[in-house]
Amino acid sequence: MKHRVLLTGPGGRIGPHILPTFHAQFDLKILDRRPIEGEPETIVADLSSIETLTAAMAGCDTVVHLAATSDEAPFVEELVPNNVVGLYNVFEAARAAGVKRVVFASTVQAVSYYPHGHTVQNTDLPRSVSLYGVTKAMGETMGRYYHDKHGLEFIAVRIGWFLDYEHEWLKEGRANAIWLSPRDAASFLARCVTAENIGYAIVHATSKTDFELLSLAPAREHLGWEPEDVVPAAP
Repeated sequence: MKHRVLLTGPGGRIGPHILPTFHAQFDLKILDRRPIEGEPETIVADLSSIETLTAAMAGCDTVVHLAATSDEAPFVEELVPNNVVGLYNVFEAARAAGVKRVVFASTVQAVSYYPHGHTVQNTDLPRSVSLYGVTKAMGETMGRYYHDKHGLEFIAVRIGWFLDYEHEWLKEGRANAIWLSPRDAASFLARCVTAENIGYAIVHATSKTDFELLSLAPAREHLGWEPEDVVPAAP
């Protein structure tokens, strides 16, 4: 039987690249604050209502939560409502709906203040480079609470630098230590749904890079995942 998955925020940068894989592998529901072209059954809603989110999660065993203010923005006006209060609403809805697992899109920005040359482990404390990263580090901690208190399975995915294959910054070598390709993003997030025996985990998501700034050991251990794409050689 296919996993029944609610995917939030597929209208962002990553969502369009993973939707084909998710449609093929899962019984998929999607939620976004705007209609998604080619997805007539999109649940159009934001993260402000626990009741709406609970109804959207009915019958789902997993929530893959991409929806967020996805970069630095005014803290009180945008980051807190979407990335803090909104995430709390997702957790409360998941608990109320009987969801088994939440897969949370965290970020490299939660740990980017470590010194150059340091390979970040999932046991390293957050060292956020932005207030956006701070909200994602808080999300990792909130996931720990909901796992310990309510038994919710939780995977925090510290996403590297997601760029499509033709992006100029990739060609210029600006992402050579943290690049995550579209194909690897799709396979990684799908594996977060299907992997067994997950309690609480923090994992790093990058393609094969010339220096492993984010250790892929947790992904290998918890998910049995290896990237397929290799970062292009720097010019």
